[in-house]
Amino acid sequence: MLIEPEELEELDPIATHTVDIEDFVALDEIDPLFFDSSYYLVPDDRGEKAYRLLLEAMRESGRVGIARVVMRTKQYLCAVRPVQDALVMTTMNFADEVVDQSQLEDLPAGEVDASERELRMARQLIDSLATGFDATRYHDTYREEVLELIEKKAAGQEVVTPVAHERPAPVIDLMAALEASLAQVKDARSGKAGGEGDAAGASGTAADGDADAGGGEGAAPAKGKKAAAKKAASGRSRKAS
Repeated sequence: MLIEPEELEELDPIATHTVDIEDFVALDEIDPLFFDSSYYLVPDDRGEKAYRLLLEAMRESGRVGIARVVMRTKQYLCAVRPVQDALVMTTMNFADEVVDQSQLEDLPAGEVDASERELRMARQLIDSLATGFDATRYHDTYREEVLELIEKKAAGQEVVTPVAHERPAPVIDLMAALEASLAQVKDARSGKAGGEGDAAGASGTAADGDADAGGGEGAAPAKGKKAAAKKAASGRSRKAS
C-alpha cells in the first residue's frame, strides 16, 4: 500500500494560534513522566482581561487545564498552569508515547530481600540529604567546563587533557556502600556549615556596598535551551528557558 505525500498533507492539523482547553484537572494527578517542554504564554492586546481572569481562576481552583495546541504542523497535548504572574504551557506525551513498565527488561520483581538494618540505613541516607528544592543549587557542570575550556583557549593558555583510565566495576557490598555514603554526607555537611558562615559574612558585605548585588532576571524553570517565541493561546508563547 502506498500513501502519497499529498494525502498526508491533507491530514496536517491546522495551526489556529490558540490553545484549546478541554478539561481541568488537579496537577498532582499528572505523573511527571508525561511532561516535556515548558513555554510561557503571553496574550495579545485584546486578550489581556481574559488572560488575567483565567490565571486568577486557575490559581484559586488549584487546577490546570489540559489542552491541545498545534505548533509547526504538529499537534501537542499540553497542560496550562499558573506560575506566579504568568500562564505556562507544558507540552505532554500522549498515553501511548509513555513506555509501560511491563515492557522493561530486567526490572526487579517483587519485594527487595533486605534486612531491617539495611532499610534503616537507606532511610537515614535519604533523610540526611533531604532539603527544600532550590533550582539555583544545581548547575550544568559540563557546560561550565566547556565554557572554561573555551576561555582558556581564547586566552592562549595550554590545555592538558588528563588521561582517562578505565576503572573496573566494583563488587558492591550494600551495607558498606550505605555506611560510606552516610559518612560522606556527614563530612560534607559539617564542612559546608563552616564554609557557609564565612560566605554569609562576605555576602552581607557585598549587599551593603551594592544594593543590586546578585540581582537580575529570575531563573525560569524548564530545560536550559534557547527557543524562539511561538504563537499560542490567542497571543504569543515563549519557552521557559
